[in-house]
Amino acid sequence: MQSNILSAAAIGLCLAAIAPLSAQVSEPQEEPSAPRVLMVIREQIKEGREAARIASLNALAAARQHLGNLARLRKLVKLTVLLATTEEFADHAGVADGASDLFVQVFGREVGHTRLVYGVYSLPLGAPVIVDTIFAIAPLSPA
Repeated sequence: MQSNILSAAAIGLCLAAIAPLSAQVSEPQEEPSAPRVLMVIREQIKEGREAARIASLNALAAARQHLGNLARLRKLVKLTVLLATTEEFADHAGVADGASDLFVQVFGREVGHTRLVYGVYSLPLGAPVIVDTIFAIAPLSPA
């Protein structure tokens, strides 16, 4: 069964890319060094941060798959991080820093981005983290 949902889509000079930790992309994804977390809890901040970083790499891979390469990406405009958490969990920002830190490495601190992070009880396919991104892209060069 073919899905009608894309992992990346562009309109004008914006590209939206979304990727859970378990996203299927053109290259195999990394797996965190610790066993895969199904929920981010207080004792798993480090593993959750790594999962957010890997999901961000998957979002970049989805962007590359859509654009052909990453040369047209200019900046990350908005980052949304969804975390599968317990009711008691409160360090959402600490986990989302894994994603933000990766994008700062890619685009530089001076470019900056907005961020929304929240926890939910469950995510599709049992993913512990989903990263939703909106990138600014350069126009296509005339051929």
